[in-house]
Amino acid sequence: MKRVNYWMKRSGYIVSCVFVLVMCCCLFSCTEEMSENLKATDVIFQKYRVDFSNTQDTWVYARFVKDEDKAFNELKLTGEQQITVNDKSMNYHYVNDQAPVDYSYSLKLGKVDQVDFTFQRTKNKQYKNTALRSAVLPVSIPTDWAFIQNDVAWKWNGEDLKAGEKLEVTLETDKDGYAIYYGSISDDGREVTFSNVPKGDYVLTLRRMVVSETQDNDLPAKGEMTICYYDKRKISVKESV
Repeated sequence: MKRVNYWMKRSGYIVSCVFVLVMCCCLFSCTEEMSENLKATDVIFQKYRVDFSNTQDTWVYARFVKDEDKAFNELKLTGEQQITVNDKSMNYHYVNDQAPVDYSYSLKLGKVDQVDFTFQRTKNKQYKNTALRSAVLPVSIPTDWAFIQNDVAWKWNGEDLKAGEKLEVTLETDKDGYAIYYGSISDDGREVTFSNVPKGDYVLTLRRMVVSETQDNDLPAKGEMTICYYDKRKISVKESV
């Protein structure tokens, strides 16, 4: 398992990397399970995520568990079980600096309009789930921006959020150790505000997402598919006005 070497920062609250590392080590090391050891009666829950973009590569993520109500009870696909996306094998890494912490498989694709996950449950049984770029509307960061300021709201480009859609906006930096800050979203979903972010250079990521059930399932288990549209760019943060 790769080390989690960052501080998580959200809405001005800081959780030290030491605490996160200890918690992750305890949770992950105690609950990892090889899928080849499952009983024939066990079912597997599938969790997928696809990040589409006009300006960046498409990223895909996957996670498998046998009990969706238990946190971090990861299944590593072994034996007959395997996962491919667009006929390519996905990378298993548990925790790393690139993938969201709640996914254990990832792969970077080129700019594609369709992503097909194929989960090999047994030698003679496959489950296929598809994510389309058209399932979520584009978003973009204003191109004329050179910086943003703490406690100053700004608007993103794109159509208004639809029912069931969510917006996530983050600032990330590798200076003096990795850190991520989450923006606060207004009630109408149009404005974003950051607070308590130290001045400096960051990568700003804007992500619009919609979540639905997977189409093909290891019943009675029903999975989850998150489809995102994102934009990112380098930007500077200034202190509050």
